[in-house]
Amino acid sequence: MNKSTNTETTMENPLAKMPASFHAVFKVLSLTLVFLLGLNCFNNVFFFALMPLLITPAVMPVINGYSRLTILAFALGASALTFMPIGDVLGDDVLFSQLAAVLLLGAASALPWLIITRAKRLRLITSITACLIAILPPFGTISAPNPFMAAGYLFPGTGVIGLLLMASIIILPYQFKTNVRKYFFGVIIAISAISNLAYTEPLPPTDWVALKTTFHDHYLDPIQERNKRSRALIAQITSELDKGQKVIIAPESVLGLRTKGLEPQLDLIEARARRNQAIVLVGVIEGEKGNYKNSLLILGDKSDRYQARQPVPFIMWNLWQGDGFKSSWFESGVQEIAGRRTAMLICWEEWVPWPMLRSAWEKPEVIISASNHGWASEGQYMWKRQSISAKALSRLYGLPMVRAVNLPD
Repeated sequence: MNKSTNTETTMENPLAKMPASFHAVFKVLSLTLVFLLGLNCFNNVFFFALMPLLITPAVMPVINGYSRLTILAFALGASALTFMPIGDVLGDDVLFSQLAAVLLLGAASALPWLIITRAKRLRLITSITACLIAILPPFGTISAPNPFMAAGYLFPGTGVIGLLLMASIIILPYQFKTNVRKYFFGVIIAISAISNLAYTEPLPPTDWVALKTTFHDHYLDPIQERNKRSRALIAQITSELDKGQKVIIAPESVLGLRTKGLEPQLDLIEARARRNQAIVLVGVIEGEKGNYKNSLLILGDKSDRYQARQPVPFIMWNLWQGDGFKSSWFESGVQEIAGRRTAMLICWEEWVPWPMLRSAWEKPEVIISASNHGWASEGQYMWKRQSISAKALSRLYGLPMVRAVNLPD
């Protein structure tokens, strides 16, 4: 009687026969290397594109013995630098808060892929489930690093199809025998090469401009300080209007908390925008403690607003405290700006896949984003790292992006 064959194939661990001492040394060195790659994944496009290889277990050559620790090491490394400047806003409990944020974000980023490593049966279903968890809320809005973000560099211009290709890299290798698996990866590499060779970066509208300001600020600064910033911002906006710009984007929360004392400045900006038949988008914080909204006000002939769908986890969005910013995961995030369907992103929404994926269903023509790193001593560094992630979104959907930012002096 023939023995039944297992339809699921597992990857062999080439280190299984190594002496215990070499095994331990190799384990420490390999995990240290992966942690360092995690630290650098947002610093370099090459490392960013390698993210799926390191945070998901599907293509790890030592799947049986190292995948879980490898996933955790990479996720914690990437999370460590994502939340490095958190101490600038958290005051006395800096070390504890930094450590807690890194551990929580790292766990959230690693969890979907740890599920796969625990699956001994039904691995196809488990892998599909892990991909859905990683891309849909809440994990698709808070988990950074997220391997689906790398699709923008591997499969530019492919949109949702690129995300499906990324999912296939995670799901399908388990279903193939070794000799078939190499052909599968060959096809994936060919598709990636062709899409990159065919991709041309789209240009934003010529009369749209994003402002870069240098205010060291906090949204709860005294009204006198915010009025000073608003006067400097109005001068920049007026200069761009005089140049004939029709859409001007100011950074996230650049005018701080919206109070009655700020209304005259907003009225002045709106009046100048209308006089020039232009649109000005300016970042403010609306609401009161317990119900804050991180907003981009749209000022011009038709006043409107965009409110961030996912504030920064642990800093602005605190589920356990209940006195921070609110999320709205399923809003489209698409507004009509100067006759163009425009996807709107604020700060953290550039790090994760879900907000832009939700907007993509509305078929936007351009992306506007606004960030503010003026509160962080490492603001310049954060901006460079975030730019790699933001560009991945722009490339994936083949859309021009106009980005406003406030940086420290």
